[in-house]
Amino acid sequence: MKCKFGFFFIISLFVGVMFGAEWANIVLENRVGGRMASCGYLKGKVVLLDVRDYSNESDALETSKIQEIWAAYKSKPFVALGSHVGTDDIAEVVSIVKQRHLAYPIYSKVALKSDAGTLQQFKRGIYVFDPTLKRLYYGLDPHQAMGVVGSAIFAATIPSTPKYWKTILDYEIANLPGQAFLRLRDLKKNHKNVFNELSSSYPDDVARYSKILSEYSANSEIKRLAKLVEITRLVKDRDKTSRTAQKLSSAKLESIIKQYSDLSKSNDPLIAQEAKNSIADLKFVKAELKR
Repeated sequence: MKCKFGFFFIISLFVGVMFGAEWANIVLENRVGGRMASCGYLKGKVVLLDVRDYSNESDALETSKIQEIWAAYKSKPFVALGSHVGTDDIAEVVSIVKQRHLAYPIYSKVALKSDAGTLQQFKRGIYVFDPTLKRLYYGLDPHQAMGVVGSAIFAATIPSTPKYWKTILDYEIANLPGQAFLRLRDLKKNHKNVFNELSSSYPDDVARYSKILSEYSANSEIKRLAKLVEITRLVKDRDKTSRTAQKLSSAKLESIIKQYSDLSKSNDPLIAQEAKNSIADLKFVKAELKR
């Protein structure tokens, strides 16, 4: 079964990339329950989209499985996102979601908006998207979806091919400069074989990446943003017995949030949005510490 998923995942990586697309309808008035989210918060993350009627009591077991996937991977660059379709009585659905103690963000009628402005609606089922919004899975089995999520997170963290390195880099440069800076720096420092392969296959792109890395290195805001993104990763991945995890406290998190909060008001909209995403992660971890 794992081989089948691995083959499916590898093939799906080369489907078209939706760089111009973004999530839609994730606004306060459409919120059903769970964690707060935003379109920007989902950028650059593997997303499991669970589309169902959340007022249907018979789906309680299925939603608990989605909750398990969220709990298993929430410390990674991953979001489980619920999309309610069905009854328009949101108050009733909110009550049911609260009773089930579902923690992942759930909104009504989530869609994808193309760069042309058209909305792609989703039928009932479970979808998995990679960080560049390529659809990797559609089906009804949470266990299959979980397998694809795990593979997608691993592939996004350490791309397995030069082509996917290029895909991820191009997406992050266009949307997430802090994350792109960390990846470009890591590529040049720790993945020399990949860098040489990229140079052979995409010489013009590698020249562009080198120029961008130099520009990032000279930009104090992006350097601070990259540090914030790096800290957020360490904080989220707190299941490991690291010094960062051991010293984690609500006061420490609040100090980090205040230290970098000015970045969320940057004149560069990409820097501002990525800073907001990281601060949202830190605030969520802070809230969890109080439980």
